[in-house]
This record gives sequence, structure tokens and C-alpha cells, in this order.
Amino acid sequence: MKKSKRLYSVEGAIHLYSSMPIVMTPADIYSINENLLNSHALSQCNIYLIVQRNRIFINPEGFSLNHRTVHGQFLTHTANRIRKVPFEFIIPSDIVPLDIAIKEVAVALNGTTLLIQTENKDHIINVNKLISYSKSDLYYTETDLRVVYIGQGIGRIYPRTSVNRLRSHTSLQRILSDIVTFTPEMDVFILLYRFEHSRTILSNGGNLNLEPESSWEMESIHFNNLQNVKLTRNQIVSLAEAALINYFQPQYNILLKSRNFASKNKIKVISDLFNSGMVGLIVEICSSSIKSRIGTTHAPPKDPTTDWPEDIVSGVNLTGSAMLNSWIEDLYMLRHTHIAEFELTTEVERNTFLHGTVFLDDAHSKDNINV
Repeated sequence: MKKSKRLYSVEGAIHLYSSMPIVMTPADIYSINENLLNSHALSQCNIYLIVQRNRIFINPEGFSLNHRTVHGQFLTHTANRIRKVPFEFIIPSDIVPLDIAIKEVAVALNGTTLLIQTENKDHIINVNKLISYSKSDLYYTETDLRVVYIGQGIGRIYPRTSVNRLRSHTSLQRILSDIVTFTPEMDVFILLYRFEHSRTILSNGGNLNLEPESSWEMESIHFNNLQNVKLTRNQIVSLAEAALINYFQPQYNILLKSRNFASKNKIKVISDLFNSGMVGLIVEICSSSIKSRIGTTHAPPKDPTTDWPEDIVSGVNLTGSAMLNSWIEDLYMLRHTHIAEFELTTEVERNTFLHGTVFLDDAHSKDNINV
């Protein structure tokens, strides 16, 4: 009977994490990088998520402008009824500079955009952007975005962004066709992520009852190798795409959804990472800046209120308003963050901290019995 074994005392994992997303509508694909500012912002956006949710409208009646503050209502469809949700939108300087006078605002009759009129030009704000900028009592479930497809856009020879890829994307065309035909009440957005951040995590966790099998010399070489692992831009993008597809299991993705990254038959980018000495892949993605959680049936949005006791979530035991406000911000980030963790080896082949830590003399360790 085979038992777990521990090869090294210290093992490593690569942690990839994203910047906040740029949000586009399908129509934006054809105009968003027409100026140099947009082109620069999109230059490293090589991972994209196609997402959908029930449409949210702006009430074309009953809005007002007071200096730079707009008051109005969002309209949502809940349980076969329309819910009116008041919002407050303070027009930020990155949309209209502070030295520019605002003449008036208007809402499109179809409820999809807010128009801000100035002497120089008109500024059009779509619903999704208005939600991210506004204060409102929209429910999390009303703003949640369901991930239906994940892909990458990066050139092997010439530079390419996700926008370039999406302009001739058959899966996006199919998603839009299905929505128009079967679920016209849904809205589609595209989230562009950069994933330019990465770090190496080293840990001596795992089953500490097992003696490492490697010699001191092998341990030293292994430790030095872990500290010098460098990933190319293409590797980072491919690893992030593979991990996110496997984690979210989006409806319209076909490949990579059922791959076991710990199996011997690994895809090339995972095999290359494993051969570098790494035994884990951790990919973190966040959507807090757009005030919308992302998820799927396989990986639903996080909700600390269902995972933790009420006294912890409420912060009643914290002292001082500063600590409480910090905790509230942390909870907000947690609700909008997913962390996908994958071990690249099995416990029997090579026990690591990715399989959990078992402390010394733990009689309940599953590694102390035959498997």
C-alpha cells in the first residue's frame, strides 16, 4: 500500500493576481482604443471575462441635478416586479473636470445611459459605469455578474490585446446570439484584466510528521531554484487563463474545464511550471472597483455572512471606529475576490503545504495510515 511522501522541507507556489478590471460593452470593442490613452491602458490587458446579468435601467423620470450631484433611481426586475432603487452620483473630475460647468443631465428614454451636458461636449455614462460610481442600495444579487466565457488575447510574434481578439471572436458572437434569442432580459459586459503581478510563495508546511527524502545538498539546490523562477508574459497569461477556466468552469468554455493539474498528463504550461520546481498555482481575481461580484454555479460569489459567525462579520468585538472601518473594507474586498488554488502533485507522489498542514504527533493525520 502506498503512503504519502515528503520530498523537500520547503516547497513553492506561484501566486498570480490581477489589477482591477476595465469594463466594456460589446459595442466598445470597436471604439475603445481609438485614442492613445485607451491604447496604453489596454496594452497589457490579455485576459478577458465575458459576463452577463439581468439588465438594470436608469429611471428616465424623477432625476435631478444639484451642482455636481445627480439623484435618480435604478430599475431592477425582482420576482416579476420592478424595484426602484434610489442612487446618488457625484460627477467625478475624471469624467468632467472641476473647472467645467455642468449645464444639465438627461436620461435616455430606454434607461440605458445618463447624459451629462457641458459647454464643450456631452458625456455619456452607461448603467454599469453609473453603478460603479454611485451610492445605492442595490442588492449584491442584482449586480452579480455570471462568468460565461474566459479567454486570452496575446500575440505570439506581434503584440495583441484582448480587444484585438474579441473583434473576431466566434464565442462572443454565439453568446450575443443566444441572449438575443433566448434571454433578452440579460446584459453582456466584458471585463479586461492585466495580471501583471506575480510572486513566489515558499512554505515548509505539509505533513510535518514525514521526514523529507532529499539530502541537504538537494534541499539547497531546490531552495535556490525556487527563488529564481522567472515567468514570461506569455506563461503568466496562459497560467491565469487555465486556472480561471478550471476554477469558474464557464458555460461556453470547452477546453481546460475538467483538467486535473496534479495528474501526470499535464498541459504544457502547467508542466513547465512544475518542472521549474513549483508545486502550486494560485490565481487571485478581484472586481471590487466595479461594485459587482463575479461567479458561476461552480464558483459562486463569496459571502462571509454565510461562512463566519455573526459576531465576527459584524465586528462587534473590534475596538475603535478605525478598526471597524478597516474590517468593513476588508469584508467588501473578500466579497469581490476569488482565489483559485491548485496543487500540481498528489499527496502520495509529493506531499506539500498545498495539501494542508499536519502538525507533529497529530494522531489523526491521514498520512499516518495506509492509502
